[in-house]
Amino acid sequence: MDVTPKRYASRKDVEQYWYLVASTVGLRSLPIIGLAPRANPDLTAAFAIKLGIALQLTNTLRDTGEDIGRGRFYLALEDLRAFGLTEQNIRQRKADERFAALMEIEIRRARSLYREALPGIALLDRSVRAAVGTAALLYRGILTR
Repeated sequence: MDVTPKRYASRKDVEQYWYLVASTVGLRSLPIIGLAPRANPDLTAAFAIKLGIALQLTNTLRDTGEDIGRGRFYLALEDLRAFGLTEQNIRQRKADERFAALMEIEIRRARSLYREALPGIALLDRSVRAAVGTAALLYRGILTR
């Protein structure tokens, strides 16, 4: 999907992209890292999907300035319009109160996804819980910066 950069009209569209580039990695990793005894695979997968989207949304927020300079843009255009912003505003790095309000909403969305995903770590094999949990918490910390 990144071979030809595109714009995402809706939140649903960009979440589909995040699912494909991040959540699928988590889903494919589950059989390798293993599940806790008696863990429900479907429930574990649902948590993995949320974590993947949270991680990719974090990437999007962290890298927006760099990405737009490369012709890539991963914020939903409908979300920009809701805050009276355009892609051009982002390209010009006009970080006004509208941009700050959009980022605040996106950060809240990401934090919510992390909260929803973190219980799934208990469903992973004991040997990987600390590593996956630490990675998720550290990555979530990017949102504070």
